Amino acid sequence: MNGPTFDDIRAARKRLEGLVAVTPCPHSETLSLLTGARVFVKLENLQMTGSFKERGAANMLPQLSPEEQRRGWWPPPPAITVLPSPIMPTASA
Repeated sequence: MNGPTFDDIRAARKRLEGLVAVTPCPHSETLSLLTGARVFVKLENLQMTGSFKERGAANMLPQLSPEEQRRGWWPPPPAITVLPSPIMPTASA
């Protein structure tokens, strides 16, 4: 499975206009120091639902076929999910 293209991202942005909050993406000095890279963190916790899921649902629902809209959206299509790996092990007391 290939990732989204830049055109896919532009199209999603257009679909989301006015539907979800525009959230900040500030630089994280701590994560940048830990990783040795310049890291920015998208604050999707500021969405009405408190997560990025509102953005994904608002992007996907308008793309459903008439049949999918009629019967409901299950099972969901395959998706690419990017999760960070642990940077440092967590010490437990």
